[in-house]
Amino acid sequence: MKNLKKLVILHSNDLHGDFTAEQVDEKLVGGVSRLSGYVNKVRS
Repeated sequence: MKNLKKLVILHSNDLHGDFTAEQVDEKLVGGVSRLSGYVNKVRS
């Protein structure tokens, strides 16, 4: 059991039209930079 590793699979689809984040109801939504930040958060 000491050799077990945690595996996290992240999936995204259809990003070609949503490169930049946009503001919706005082929140930033979408965008590649936000996705990158989330991936970095999961990695740490």
